[in-house]
Amino acid sequence: MMEACAAFDPAAPLAGALTGFVDCQARALGAAGWAALGPGTGWGAALSGLMALAVAGLGYRLLLGAGGGLRAALGLALRLGLVLALAGQWPAWQALAYDLAVDGPGQLSGWLPGAQGPADLARRVDGVAQGVEALMQPAPAAPGAGGPAEAPWMRSARRAEGVFMISTLAALVAPRGVIGLLLALGPVFTGFALFGATQGLFAGWARVLLGAALAQVALGLVVQAELAVVEPELQALAAIVVAGGAAQGAVQQMGEVAWVFAGLALAVVLALAGATAALRWPHGLWRPAGALPQARAEPAVAVPQETPVPALLAAPAARARRTADAVLALERREAALALPMAQGAGPVPAVQQGRGGEGAAGPVTMGLGQAGRRGGQRVSAAARARDGIR
Repeated sequence: MMEACAAFDPAAPLAGALTGFVDCQARALGAAGWAALGPGTGWGAALSGLMALAVAGLGYRLLLGAGGGLRAALGLALRLGLVLALAGQWPAWQALAYDLAVDGPGQLSGWLPGAQGPADLARRVDGVAQGVEALMQPAPAAPGAGGPAEAPWMRSARRAEGVFMISTLAALVAPRGVIGLLLALGPVFTGFALFGATQGLFAGWARVLLGAALAQVALGLVVQAELAVVEPELQALAAIVVAGGAAQGAVQQMGEVAWVFAGLALAVVLALAGATAALRWPHGLWRPAGALPQARAEPAVAVPQETPVPALLAAPAARARRTADAVLALERREAALALPMAQGAGPVPAVQQGRGGEGAAGPVTMGLGQAGRRGGQRVSAAARARDGIR
């Protein structure tokens, strides 16, 4: 599918050689990974078995009445088509994933006004590095001196150059390497789209791949902006050095600019990571085959509380217990009253309470049953005093 890449040339300018080498390796790695995990391989056979399990699982759920119906069947059909197209056919994989991830960022950069590709940026980075190295060529040593003299600002210039080269090369090379690695593992992550428990892995793979492609474009713009600042500063530093002026301030300023743009590149990567992490798939088509749609939330309706069944059963028992206790108490009082009469002690005396609370002696015969009922109407002492009855 891809021709072998040439060996890395250490004698060539670093930025151009490293960018071209990583780009070729990323393309070759993506193609070789698909060939190693595609049809006719061990993973290809395992993927066929996983597709059969997914279809059988949906069939059993439908037979048991636990499937998602037509929506679940349609979602599984789309996922099967995606897996068959991406992991089973190289032309489909090349058009939908490989070319889009490898060549898409460069084409998108070409649409932006004034944007440059990685190769052009690498040549400009090499030009800055060569310009700094040319300025740091030591001056001829004075007669009798041990070696060539080194200006004090040269050590700071080397540090500034190191920060500049590391930040720019990482911005140009890292997204390309990530894209190649993800494409090499693409057939594995594509198979994870079949089941609900592993769909998050496929979604994460797609998010990172999209984020790496966008990062290549965004970091290219950051490097281009950094070069637009560093190149004039390098020209100003060269003029100072030629004139024999103090170059320490200009060198320090170049180092500060390199650190600022390194932090900006990191901030761009974090922002793109947060943006791609928010990507969500359509719930209807990507819902697991066995998941049932959630019921619509209905407004709460106040339902009158009913007495629990144990309380309903306990209420008659409590009333019966109270009735039985009352009957027993009445029987005990009657037995207590009847006992003296049975022993011949005569009627039970009672004390009539007068109006002032003083007791008036007077035996009162208290009968039992109907014989002891009061025959006349009861008249209180207050009523007799009011009516003048003595």
